[in-house]
Amino acid sequence: MKYYTLTLCLLLITSLYPQPSHSREKNSEGFLGKIIKKKMEQRENENNNKGSKEGLYIQGSGKSENLQLGDRTFTLYTPKSFDKTKNRPLLIVLHGGFGSAKQIQNYIGLDPLADKFGFAVAYMDGTQVARKLPEKFKGWNAGDCCGQPQANNIDDVSFISGAIEYMHNNYGIDKSHVYGTGHSNGAMMTQRIICETDLYKDAITLSGTLQMDVKTCTKSKGSRIKNIHGAKDTNLPVEGGHTVEGFNKKTDYNSQESTKSVFAASGTNYELLILEEADHSPATLNEGLINTYGKTLPETIVEYLNLD
Repeated sequence: MKYYTLTLCLLLITSLYPQPSHSREKNSEGFLGKIIKKKMEQRENENNNKGSKEGLYIQGSGKSENLQLGDRTFTLYTPKSFDKTKNRPLLIVLHGGFGSAKQIQNYIGLDPLADKFGFAVAYMDGTQVARKLPEKFKGWNAGDCCGQPQANNIDDVSFISGAIEYMHNNYGIDKSHVYGTGHSNGAMMTQRIICETDLYKDAITLSGTLQMDVKTCTKSKGSRIKNIHGAKDTNLPVEGGHTVEGFNKKTDYNSQESTKSVFAASGTNYELLILEEADHSPATLNEGLINTYGKTLPETIVEYLNLD
């Protein structure tokens, strides 16, 4: 029985990543793929149905627009007071692996703060993270980590750059005041953006690391990055290495120490905040911030980026 259980777990993990072409047709509608799909849909439904007085899952009163740029999509949230003729700050939000723009907008709780302080929020959609899952389960090509987006060499940097330009031209976004945040795979992508480009002024990431094979980041000099991480994170451990509970057990994740050293060598202020009782999930990060500092996760994001 133990051998069967171990074998099933290994098949579940490997089914999420590229296989030789001769096995793709055979397994494309396999039993394990259906199990994974059902599990991810249950997780999404649980997140969408939650409510909280502590900042997460609270929706705004402004306007959400589903926009398309080429074959890519994103959701732009603007408060009722938003004036397209004026230069306004923008916060880019990147979902984690197996997430989507809709999913992270529903739970991150940033829209009410956008209403209060008058900034726009763009929730970006990645691309299909695994062949055996529907397209709504998405991910980012953040470097050495990332399933199908990495295997297909998806140019997420150009997508985000193009979206910022579009919002600048059509919504009056101030390109000198664009900020980034993201969770897990989205946190890795956020750190890649600030490492390789000058698109973001500053960024705050959640349960992330720089998953790039670089010694310095040519574009990040003078920027600030804060990474909030749970000491009990077994999906992406603080010390790096392989995940214990995540789907991708093959990836060797970079440690927070190595990430901080790369950014420090680049003249970037990289701050690591470790919450002792938190794990990988935004919910536990939120709880840890409330218990330790008396502020919610969305409040911490907005305050650090000076959007308040």
